[in-house]
Amino acid sequence: MRRQFSAAQRRLLAFAAAGRSQSCGIPLTPSFHADHRRPFSAGGPTITANGQALCEACNLLKGNKMIRLRPWQAEAHDKAVDWFLDKATDRHFLIDAAPGAGKTLVSCAIAETMIKRGFVQRVVVIAPRTEVFNQWAKDFSYVTGRHMSRITGADDDFSAMKLDVCATWAATDALHDGLDVKSSIATAIV
Repeated sequence: MRRQFSAAQRRLLAFAAAGRSQSCGIPLTPSFHADHRRPFSAGGPTITANGQALCEACNLLKGNKMIRLRPWQAEAHDKAVDWFLDKATDRHFLIDAAPGAGKTLVSCAIAETMIKRGFVQRVVVIAPRTEVFNQWAKDFSYVTGRHMSRITGADDDFSAMKLDVCATWAATDALHDGLDVKSSIATAIV
């Protein structure tokens, strides 16, 4: 398997990133790094779905790190997966932890497992304020390798977009039709 992204793949990655580093948001230079979301050294394939456009500094900072959940996070992950996929008796699961403890990271890991097992097709996050959903979008992209789009009350029918999305509580008033949560969507309310 080849390690380097082709010129065509690099163009697609830059286009998907809107010409900005997907980590820090600075404009990409022609020598931007085409990065493997799941590191090549950990079996990540060299395909655009596993790629992202990063500036040199962000890529070097990222290295080849993989998500390592803390013991409480791994336990919460396993309990949630068992609850949702094996028992399937209820669609509600609560993670109660202190601010900054890592709830977002473990929730993203749960979402990734549910996506990989085909239980959900996309994820919708409703957060109290912009800072929180920005963190969700960043962690979600890092953990799952999928982009999470921001939606607002001005977005008409985002359900047709088939994207992972995040919105603030305030935006949900205007989004009732698009937030018709079905079994194909996991919704995290933070």
